Amino acid sequence: MIKKFLLLLIILTATHCSYQPIFSKQDESKFKFKQIVISGDNQIGKKIISLTSIKKDDAKSSSKVIILESILNIEETSRDSKGDVATYRSTLTVHLSIKNNDKFVKKKTFTQSSNYSAEENKFDLVKKQNEIKNNIIEKTVEEIILYINLE
Repeated sequence: MIKKFLLLLIILTATHCSYQPIFSKQDESKFKFKQIVISGDNQIGKKIISLTSIKKDDAKSSSKVIILESILNIEETSRDSKGDVATYRSTLTVHLSIKNNDKFVKKKTFTQSSNYSAEENKFDLVKKQNEIKNNIIEKTVEEIILYINLE
């Protein structure tokens, strides 16, 4: 009986406290910008823009500018006894800046990295690196969405 009462109390409290999930309903005005500037790795920047649903707004009312600089660095982290590369680390760094009326409103650097072992077949290695790149881009996009929503 007590468990049912607590469950009912939790459900009633959660429905009346104006709880809103961050990812499900986004305020579209936070993702509209007068200008979108991408520097660094253009392919990664465009993918981040498309995954975050950032849109260019040509309306005169908007004066916000978003600047994305993305850098993907793949480095060798260890070698085996023969001198061949044993492990790699892919690191994605994204510098996000939001300007409003030529003043920086928000600035943040997002960094994600992943370590992985080398493959003997170069085709498999490139395939693995692309999978890891996509995974760390998706993680970075989640952080950017949270950051913009918490405005």
